[in-house]
Amino acid sequence: MNAMASVFGRGSGVGTAGGSDYFAARDWSEEEDIDLQDYYSFSITPDPGFLLNLTELELDYRRSRSGPVKWTFRSSLDNFATDLIAPVDFSGVAWQRNRRSDLDEATFFGVTESVEFRIYAYDAESSAGTWQIDNVELRGRVFDLSLDVDGNGEVGLLTDGLLLVRYLIDIRGPELTNLALADNAHEDRDTPEEVAAYLQGLVEGDVLDVDGNGTVGLLTDGLLIVRYLIDIRGSALTDGALAGNAHADRDSPDEIAAYLDSLVPSE
Repeated sequence: MNAMASVFGRGSGVGTAGGSDYFAARDWSEEEDIDLQDYYSFSITPDPGFLLNLTELELDYRRSRSGPVKWTFRSSLDNFATDLIAPVDFSGVAWQRNRRSDLDEATFFGVTESVEFRIYAYDAESSAGTWQIDNVELRGRVFDLSLDVDGNGEVGLLTDGLLLVRYLIDIRGPELTNLALADNAHEDRDTPEEVAAYLQGLVEGDVLDVDGNGTVGLLTDGLLIVRYLIDIRGSALTDGALAGNAHADRDSPDEIAAYLDSLVPSE
């Protein structure tokens, strides 16, 4: 799947509890606010050259009669500072099935790094009370990092190239994608927000740093990509477009063309 999920874990503030075919823990905080050491956790990491569009978390849960009555979850993308959903109140003891929570596109689209999720429970009636979860599913898609910005399976100058240039000159919102999306753009990359998130992933993944100097520049990397897309090769591809500190492995026309070749989806 081009991404790796971790094993399921627990925070240092909770202890193991007996359970069969589900995750269970005890010693949840009896306070009305989150204890940052009391959680279940897992992470997902995209393979090199890929990014994640994460859309939804779903799980089943229940409590014992003296277990915690509130839960929420956070992520490592802001160092676990913010609840991703409003705290959920639950007082019953029956399994609550298929609890779905949407993830914010602006945060969880175009992710190129490992993301850890922590599911916190608190406000327990007793430290002996347990909270159990099962069938945890993180939904989304994994994309390869390529110049196919709109995800239609091919790279076009007046679609992908235009989207890239607009992004590099800081155009956002509807103006980013106006008349630049292919008619068959992928459903996960057919809005300004989704396109911007994908391109941010390309920047953060160093994909758009064509000359390998550590930064992405419009008049260097952007120009190299545009020239490549209009089929300019040889010295004309790189003349006046390579940064003075281009990486030694990407400072010639052949090396630049080979690198950009690797970013074009195979037919």
